[in-house]
Amino acid sequence: MWLSHMLNLQAIQVWQTHKGLRWKFRAVTVEPPQQCPGCHTSTSFLKYGRKDFRFDDLPLHGLPVRVRLTRQRYKCVHCSVLFFPSLDCLDASRHATRRLVEAIARNSLHRPFSHVAKEYGVHEATVRRVAHSFFQAVDAIAHLPTPRWLGIDEVTIRGTPRIVLTNLQHKLVYDILPDTKPGTISTFLRRMPGREEVAVVCMDLCTQYRKIVRDMLPDAVIVIDKFHLIQLGTKAVDHVRRALKRRRGVRLKYDTRIVRKRRHNLSAQDQDALEYWKASVPALATAYELKESFCEIWSAPTQSRGRALYQAWEKQCLTLAPDAFRPRINQVRQWQKEVFNLFKWPNITNGYTERVNGIAKHVNRTTRRLAFDALRVKLLYVHGYRRPPTGAKLEPKTEWPELQVLSGEEDYAGPVPLPPKDTVAALADTFIREHEWNDSPQARPGRRVETLEDVRRMENATRDDSDSATVQRSLSEVA
Repeated sequence: MWLSHMLNLQAIQVWQTHKGLRWKFRAVTVEPPQQCPGCHTSTSFLKYGRKDFRFDDLPLHGLPVRVRLTRQRYKCVHCSVLFFPSLDCLDASRHATRRLVEAIARNSLHRPFSHVAKEYGVHEATVRRVAHSFFQAVDAIAHLPTPRWLGIDEVTIRGTPRIVLTNLQHKLVYDILPDTKPGTISTFLRRMPGREEVAVVCMDLCTQYRKIVRDMLPDAVIVIDKFHLIQLGTKAVDHVRRALKRRRGVRLKYDTRIVRKRRHNLSAQDQDALEYWKASVPALATAYELKESFCEIWSAPTQSRGRALYQAWEKQCLTLAPDAFRPRINQVRQWQKEVFNLFKWPNITNGYTERVNGIAKHVNRTTRRLAFDALRVKLLYVHGYRRPPTGAKLEPKTEWPELQVLSGEEDYAGPVPLPPKDTVAALADTFIREHEWNDSPQARPGRRVETLEDVRRMENATRDDSDSATVQRSLSEVA
């Protein structure tokens, strides 16, 4: 009795199985070749010996699967070419099935390599090679639309500052550059398709970025991020706080926490401490009030109102705390045009870019020895592609088309909603259907159920195995 239902691999019949620390199967090929791969015309072949091959498959019942396949070798009568019939279920360059390699590639995009390796029972180097090959192919066919609102910021990863570019209008990652050199940024912006469509660029107070954007994107309006403006006032108050603490006899309580808070976020305990400042250290209380007035300027309804408030605040600062606030005032004067563009574009902020910086640091912490290219692809194709519209009703993931492609089941009649064309799932399906991986690491089976076919394999595997007599009869028939 054949046991092929346990693996459900096309053109392969299982005749023996053993369950230990892993599933071990013995199998044979059953379909003869259709034509010669050498001359592509002959259909006359001679059997020319057999050879055993070993390959791995997706896990079964939580255990790895190893298959020892006996393949028949043939010789063409016309051109004398020796060959083995090709098997579509096996990966062309690895000792593994296609569905195992596809499962590793899909999960490597969303999860750390070490987690994928542990769950699938493979070596981390195998996952890394499969993932890098997958990332390169996906990056070659992907295209992200040029953002109308471009956000620029930098994040330090593994001791090297990187440039993060985001689409602020749709809250998507646009790209990540390997360094902050002017040549790298200029080359990227010069080659960016549709760069004339960029209307606004949001950045911090970096002179280098401003010069590059003016040269490469002359039609774009530069807007300074509101968060970095508020930081100017916070730094001025912190300057006063540090100067007071260096003096002997001055003791402050909760000073660091209060300086960084806005007035409406102060707790009752913080407000009591602020009252103590007014009585004992009025210089610090005055600096805090000036900081709050500075923050309120950028909430003005019009640009003219904001300029009037800023001029009044500037005179007050130069009178009450000139040493702490004069450097910040000079900095605003150098960026006066870009700073007051904030009133024309009140909805522009680099908050999403700062969030991406945090995600990049988290991914870097949770992955070991992850190269920059892999980190970039993980962020770009997880956080850079559009998601389904908010509130859209989607069917369970196990019934999505990409899983149907993996399973190969033609009689599946469940609901199959089409995902958006620019989702990561659709991009991955396009790659898996149309591309091959060139590396050839020896993969080992994993420990995860990925497709509808896996579920059905596990259900079929619960059937009673045949007795030893049946196995021996099957073996004799094969011989």
